[in-house]
Amino acid sequence: MPKPTDLSYYNWKTGVCASNDSPNFKVDSGSGESGLLFRNKRDRKVINVNPNIKLDENVSRKEVYSPDYTQIVLYDH
Repeated sequence: MPKPTDLSYYNWKTGVCASNDSPNFKVDSGSGESGLLFRNKRDRKVINVNPNIKLDENVSRKEVYSPDYTQIVLYDH
């Protein structure tokens, strides 16, 4: 179950939004028009979560269907 302590979290019912750095990723939410970005702390590659942006070759995006959630998106880097 997603929780507010995850890397990025948004609850559609309550409008609660949270983002947290992790040992591997830094959250860059102050990037202006670029929106929400995740920067890998080791190789400094940026993952843009905008579904209309082409991802780097070493990043994959997977949407997972669940009747319990509005949207689930997983990124692998």
